[in-house]
This record gives sequence, structure tokens and C-alpha cells, in this order.
Amino acid sequence: TVGEGIYIILSGEAVVLSEGEEQQAIAHIMEGEFFGEVSCFFGSLCTATVMTVAKAKLLFLRKDMLATVLQLRLDPGNKEEQLKWFVARRYLPTTDLVQKDLLEFQIIVECLKTVPLFSVWPDEALESVALNMAEPMIIVYPPGACILRKGDPADPLLVLLRGRVMIMENEKNVQEVKSRRLAFTFGEEGLFTGSEKMLTVKAVTCCQVIQLRRHLLFKVVRQVNHPFNGLDIIRLL
Repeated sequence: TVGEGIYIILSGEAVVLSEGEEQQAIAHIMEGEFFGEVSCFFGSLCTATVMTVAKAKLLFLRKDMLATVLQLRLDPGNKEEQLKWFVARRYLPTTDLVQKDLLEFQIIVECLKTVPLFSVWPDEALESVALNMAEPMIIVYPPGACILRKGDPADPLLVLLRGRVMIMENEKNVQEVKSRRLAFTFGEEGLFTGSEKMLTVKAVTCCQVIQLRRHLLFKVVRQVNHPFNGLDIIRLL
């Protein structure tokens, strides 16, 4: 069906489920976030199944209220606008509304721009990184999964695109980290020193993560001719 409005989570949380017979959670929607807007804004069929986790309180905003509340002017037939929306919201594809490879490529490039280590890299370099990543480009970890363990090899560098994780040391919780607008990196010390991973990181919610191999980053550095910038941090190694 086509959505008649959007849902805002006032309390509690929800999960986005993948398509197919064995539906799996691919993302969590937390308090203060919303869903249902893709179908509502672009006039498409609902693109994903969303299920609340335990008890949740939702606010429903009808379609006729949204133009005033959100002040959005979107063209329902504009595929480029649809793709930009998916990228901005970091939505993994659950239907053929957008092209999977192109969507994941653009999500990775835009997310890397928010990482301090890569923020000064030219677009050419970031696009080369995304183009040469192994499949699956974006890995989804379920809640409770161990994303990395203390003592793991230095390679690869991990980047959290979306989700919430717990950083642990000696089986004790140290810090909870979440990624919404800014991506977050783990294990960058190994990129510089070659040392083993120093901490354990576990998924609290569904987490979308990419793995950046050291040899790929060095390959891109050698290929890209660019004035002195963040690439030289790796080049000097």
C-alpha cells in the first residue's frame, strides 16, 4: 500500500525488516526518529516492514499535514531525489525502488566524508575506495553480535555507518557509541601501527558497518595525485 503519513517514535524503538521469507532486522529506529516517509513523499508502495520492539508510543502525522510541518517539496517521480533521500537517511535497499549498488556506493562515500581521517580526502579518492571494496560492501550485524574483539588483527579498519555499539575492555562496558549523522571508526590505531585491536566492540542495535582494508587505502593513496592533505598521513607510513 501507499503510505498516508509518517510515524514518529515518541518512546521505545522499532526495527526495519528485510524482504524475503526469512525476514531479518537490518536497522533500528530509535526514539525521536521517524519512518514511512518514503512511501508518503514519493507515492511509492511501502518499501520496508517496520515492527516495534516491546512497547512503543508513536505519533502519526497525516500526509496533508507534512508539507506545513516539514516544509518539504519533493517530486514523487524524481528518481534522483529518491536516491538522495535514501543516501541521506542511510536506508539500505529493501525493494527495487533504488539501485542497490549505486545506493550503497553513495552511502559509503557520503559517510566517509564525515570521518575525520577521510574528511579532507578528495571525492576522487573516496569514490575509488568505495568502488574497490569487496562484497558485501555494507555488513549488517544483529544486536549482541561481536563486531571486533580485542586481539583481532590490525586489518581492517571498521566504520560504523548506522547503529549503536558498546565498547568493552576486559569484559567491562566502557562507552556506548551511536552513529546517526556522523560515521564512527574502530581500530584506526592498527592502520598506523599495525598493532592488534585494543578493544572489543559489540552491537547494541542492528549495526551497518564497512571494512576498509589497509592495502586498498594504500592503493588509493598511490593512485590519487592531490596536494598535501590527509592522504599524506597514510602516505608517510
